[in-house]
Amino acid sequence: SLALGIGANTAIFSIATTFLFNRPSARDASTLARFRVGGASHLPVNYLEFLRTQKPFEDLAGVAEERWVNWTHGAETRRTSAFVVSGNFFDMVGVPLAMGRGLRPGEDNTVVLGHFFW
Repeated sequence: SLALGIGANTAIFSIATTFLFNRPSARDASTLARFRVGGASHLPVNYLEFLRTQKPFEDLAGVAEERWVNWTHGAETRRTSAFVVSGNFFDMVGVPLAMGRGLRPGEDNTVVLGHFFW
């Protein structure tokens, strides 16, 4: 029972340290804000472009959360979740990429893989 208690305590501490005490890996996390228009609904792309031209913020990026996509490898296809982001997302947020590059303006059908997926 002592080993079980120590193991559970270690697991909970590791999760708490990762999610609660680590700062986001963004360039300047204190300047980032997230907002939704109309509660849980998503903002259409033309609205995002309109807000960008009005300049209420230094910059804006769009994220469509939890979209389902198919990942095909050979003859096997798996369903996985993805985020669809605007082309300036990585530049605006300043998230460091471990390898490769982020998105370029005007690119469609480009994928940036996360560490766990890789």
